[in-house]
Amino acid sequence: MTKGVKKRTLWLVVIFGVCFFGLLARVAWLQIVQSDELLAKAKTMWDANSQIPATRGVIYDRNGTIMAQDDGAYTVALNPQEIAEKNALGVVVKKLAPIIGVKEDKLSKFATKKRSDGTLFRQVEVRNEGWKINDEKEKQVRKLITELRAHTKDRYFNGVVLIDDTVRSYPGGKKASHVLGYFDKTGKAFYGVEQQYDKYLRGVPGKVNYERFAENRHENGGRVNLVPEQDGKSVHLTIDNMIQGYIEEALDEYNEKFKPKSMIAVAVDPNTMEVLGMANRPNFNPNEYWNFASQADFFNYAVGARYEPGSTFKIVTLAGAVEKNMFHPDEKFMSGAVKAGGHTIHDHNYKGWGEISYLEGLVRSSNVGFVKLGYERLGPQRLEDYIRKFGFGQKTNIDLPNEINGFLDLEHQSDFAAATYGQGRVAVTAMQQVVAVASVANGGKLMQPYLLKKVVDPETQKVIFENKPKMIRRTVTEQAAQQVSQYLEQVISNQEIGTGRKAYFEGYRMAGKTGTANKVINGSYSTNKWVLSFIGYAPVVNPKIMLCIIVDEPDLGGNYRRGSEVAPPMFKKIMVNSLKYMNIPYETKNLDREKFITVSTKVPDLQALSVQQATDTVQHFQLQPVIFGEGKQVLAQYPAAGKDILQYDKVYAITDVPGKIGLPDLTGYSLREVLQICSLLDKQCQTDGEGFAVKQQMVKRGAEVVTMFSFASREQQAKQQAEQQVVAKQDAGSEQDDAKPSE
Repeated sequence: MTKGVKKRTLWLVVIFGVCFFGLLARVAWLQIVQSDELLAKAKTMWDANSQIPATRGVIYDRNGTIMAQDDGAYTVALNPQEIAEKNALGVVVKKLAPIIGVKEDKLSKFATKKRSDGTLFRQVEVRNEGWKINDEKEKQVRKLITELRAHTKDRYFNGVVLIDDTVRSYPGGKKASHVLGYFDKTGKAFYGVEQQYDKYLRGVPGKVNYERFAENRHENGGRVNLVPEQDGKSVHLTIDNMIQGYIEEALDEYNEKFKPKSMIAVAVDPNTMEVLGMANRPNFNPNEYWNFASQADFFNYAVGARYEPGSTFKIVTLAGAVEKNMFHPDEKFMSGAVKAGGHTIHDHNYKGWGEISYLEGLVRSSNVGFVKLGYERLGPQRLEDYIRKFGFGQKTNIDLPNEINGFLDLEHQSDFAAATYGQGRVAVTAMQQVVAVASVANGGKLMQPYLLKKVVDPETQKVIFENKPKMIRRTVTEQAAQQVSQYLEQVISNQEIGTGRKAYFEGYRMAGKTGTANKVINGSYSTNKWVLSFIGYAPVVNPKIMLCIIVDEPDLGGNYRRGSEVAPPMFKKIMVNSLKYMNIPYETKNLDREKFITVSTKVPDLQALSVQQATDTVQHFQLQPVIFGEGKQVLAQYPAAGKDILQYDKVYAITDVPGKIGLPDLTGYSLREVLQICSLLDKQCQTDGEGFAVKQQMVKRGAEVVTMFSFASREQQAKQQAEQQVVAKQDAGSEQDDAKPSE
């Protein structure tokens, strides 16, 4: 071995020796000094976390009808790696795009998506079109997956997959959309109860943490840490789904007929200020919140829009004048025009009606009469005190987002004069108006309105929070409020001159007031654009429901007098349906049934009784039993046990699950009876007309099957029968003439 070779060999030994001892030193450092830190890092790499989503709480109406809940859904995902391996890009894009409603070029980008290192992803969700799809689309996608496996000749091909998911579902569609709001696919709550009570509804997601091994598998013996999810709480509203339905139905009908800019309807229990129903037009479908014409669809006009109230505001002036003993119904004044605050104010018919009484002034809605009562007698300061006492100029604090104050700025004498009849520098929200007039209906108590009845833990059924009626202050004395109610009743009941006479229904005593306010356009009052309104309650004594209707810019063909065709008939339709549904007995004496039925009784408890026992019990109380179902014992009844009803009225009992019981033939039944039976059997029913059912038919409305009922009064039926008899006689005569031999 030469000297050079020996030298190179020695250097190699030295180098390898240094590397070896360096490696030993590094291993010692890692094993001894950094062992704890490295072990912790390793554990984080071994650990896998999976989030367990919490179920969002269910929203119910006051009677337990579901208004919003989480439902199963599916998300479409692509596997770009498998699609590329099977050369299936073209067929996947072409066939999947029309199913989920996405453009082909957009879907192609999802199907070829790559990581930063240039490799294809193994899973890409198709958002937003393929995100949380419904049952119909899910069926089509599953069919496509089968077709793709046949096309690729690979029964395990997963280029397109469906991932289990959940979506917020609103069974009523557009029904009560502004009350509910919506919960979007990203997990955010918008508007309404969904936003207001998100803290109760949302829940807390759970988490499972486990040691993972190759291919992300969890093997026996591995460490598992589980933090269970906490589902959202159930929210029970004051809304009555049936009354909400009557409101929606009427709004749809009159929206189509008069095509206004917007419409509002709010129904409450005036004694507690529980909101029984609330709706607006335009509206939206929370199931498809992304499909809307404009942002106005989401706007809750009932709490977020100001308007000059017009003559409905006269109720405040009247209440103050009655309490201060300044309203004398038989006292006379000259209608037509009056000077006040430096201006001449006219009645709505300009010339007036000559010398009339103050009660007639109320019934005819005379501006002049109310200027005299509010501006001349009460005086500006006392008038403003009453206006503020009734809650105007401040929020009602209803439990809904985006409520506004309204507007009240009375500075000049002319402002006070105009305020007496609801125009000028006063603007209100529908909810403010409802709260104010409810204080007249309930005997002078200004109450805070609310939508949340209670919050319940769905697992334990424990009530976590329950709302109670809250009185803010007294507006007028109980005696004054009762007098005002009697005067307002004549606005409806006076069929000759009452401005609200088209709201009249024989059988229920109602109190109310019309309103017609010219809109301000470019600083001046328009001559052909109006806000029409009607607000009232029933029965007059011990009211059970109050309703406010507001219609902005209806198409009246330039004739404001047609305003009586809008709000009062809407009010009547909703109120009559609601009162009958609530089982409020008729009050007038001239109806056939009132001539001999005057005694009331309490409904017995039929729960768990046999059919025969229930029948005997009902008949013992001089009531009529009506049994539905083939079961052997009573599962539910209507009216509820303990309710006061008139003797000889019907008591309905069901002995089977409502879904298993078909709707019987109800022709000949009264409107109230039909509504009761539909509610009891949980059937979707719609009504047209009043009186007694003359026609019953099944109609398909989208995915739902609805039973349509047509009603007519006894008089209408008798008239139709008489006309049919005349036609029949004429036909019979013609047949006899035809049978005669020719002469």
